[in-house]
Amino acid sequence: MFLQSFLKGQQMVIGSWESHFSYAEGRLLATGNGTIFCAAAHGLFTVKNDVLEVIDKNKGLSGVSVSALIFLEEPQVLLIGYQDGIIDLVYTDHVVSIQTVSNIEMITSKSINDFVHHGNHIYIATDIGIALLDLRTEEISDFYSEIGPNGSVVSVQDLFVYNDSLFAISNEGILASHLNTNLFDFNNWEFYQEKSIHNPVRIFKLSNDLVVLGEDYLFKKSNDTWDTLLVLPEAMNQVTSINQNTYFLSDQAVYKMTEGVIVPLIKDRFKSGHDLVVSGEVFWIADGDLGLINITKGIDQQV
Repeated sequence: MFLQSFLKGQQMVIGSWESHFSYAEGRLLATGNGTIFCAAAHGLFTVKNDVLEVIDKNKGLSGVSVSALIFLEEPQVLLIGYQDGIIDLVYTDHVVSIQTVSNIEMITSKSINDFVHHGNHIYIATDIGIALLDLRTEEISDFYSEIGPNGSVVSVQDLFVYNDSLFAISNEGILASHLNTNLFDFNNWEFYQEKSIHNPVRIFKLSNDLVVLGEDYLFKKSNDTWDTLLVLPEAMNQVTSINQNTYFLSDQAVYKMTEGVIVPLIKDRFKSGHDLVVSGEVFWIADGDLGLINITKGIDQQV
């Protein structure tokens, strides 16, 4: 089992444990090797085969306030980003802590917000720019901070690689640059100051189009502009795609894109949906009030 050497003696069958650890306020999810990883308000835990395991500082982690999470099948590593800028690479038998971003001398938030895997590298969205992590050396090799309009420092919330270009949702708007250019030079970053995209949440691929999830709409990239694709039935917090299916998560519902229309699949069975993992007919929801929710063929289970 993943992290077995760290978690020996900490396994608990769902519904039978007693712990001071807070499982409420589910925030982020990742999945790999049949394991669900859930970041809650005060820590991280996994669920596999109905067994829950806590991962914390006693098991080698660097913090508790998780702000980004991703599992890579190759090279079998869980990446954890924290609000203080620290990054943990969690392997099956050890943890590597990377403190490059947290040690940058800037009096501002350095939160790690998103990971994007591309080849042997991870592009990392932070509150002070974009970091580049080399998985082979386990080091931050580059850091792109002053890439906003006129070289301003940008806070980046979300990243996506599309057709060899890196797209970023920032506090200044949407930025994009070809990966083969000098990413340090702000002149190589295209700035989309789209007034129509209110509170962009995620950039993702829908069919062959690049799409932005906004507050009320989906926007499709069309040459140098973003055109309205469709109106959302309500505000969405997350979007995920698997096996050519695209799912959306709102506070209290899961939707599926079907023939260009967003239709509800699950409604009013959780309270504050933050993140979503879909595996076949199994839906895992990180709920801000209830923790981790599992919905399988109409049966709900609260973790």
